[in-house]
Amino acid sequence: MQVHCRSEQGGKRAVAFGVFAIGYVSRPLGGIVLSSLGDRFGRRVIFLVSVLAMSAATIGIGLIPGYASIGVLAPVLLVLLLSHKAFSSRANCLARSRTSLKRFRFERVSSADS
Repeated sequence: MQVHCRSEQGGKRAVAFGVFAIGYVSRPLGGIVLSSLGDRFGRRVIFLVSVLAMSAATIGIGLIPGYASIGVLAPVLLVLLLSHKAFSSRANCLARSRTSLKRFRFERVSSADS
């Protein structure tokens, strides 16, 4: 039977929230960086790159060995790959929304016409 003190639980909770914070910070950064690259090199290219990057990060997460094999490096790799995946996923979302907005033309209807 293991007994954990409260200060140790608070540290674990802070680390868990830190991992979530990394994901929340990397998504908008990915949107900013890759959308500007999409304007330069074409949205289709950046969309494909972001899908491939998300796939590579997902495969990497599945192939990470456990903590018993490589120790502290396992959670560090997990956080790095999750942030890479979040970075790419937001760019993927922005590329899709810009492409769909570009296809549809929105016309302004004035109240005087009705």
